[in-house]
Amino acid sequence: MKTILLGLVLLGAVILATLLASAAPARASLPPRPTLPIVAESPPPKPIGGWIELRAQNVPSGNVWTIVQWQDALQARHDVIEWRGRFDEIEDGTGRKTWWVAQKDFGMRLRWLVYTEAREQVVCESQPFDAPRENRQTVVVAVDCK
Repeated sequence: MKTILLGLVLLGAVILATLLASAAPARASLPPRPTLPIVAESPPPKPIGGWIELRAQNVPSGNVWTIVQWQDALQARHDVIEWRGRFDEIEDGTGRKTWWVAQKDFGMRLRWLVYTEAREQVVCESQPFDAPRENRQTVVVAVDCK
């Protein structure tokens, strides 16, 4: 009985060794797995800047536009072509227009003009004001177009 048991154990060991030997080449033939660390992408940096907002009361009906002008050291005014357009909204005769101001333009001396589309007539204009001086600051300018 001991001989039979010993024979079965040896036979089992041979079978096990054969299975392990045949499995080893299959593992070796697998392509290597990437070992790069997983890096979470950081969000893009948020731009530094603020906003200027025009709130114009008694805006006439029709095609009216807004434009921002900047003032140079000699007090001359220049249109900011990128800050020209129709009101974002007009509700109950009050028009609102908002523009983003980059950090490089902080503190710039500005004014708003509201005019007819063909720029035939200025409907109203704001007093001079300064662009934001701090990140995320909103400068609100109110005018009455009576």
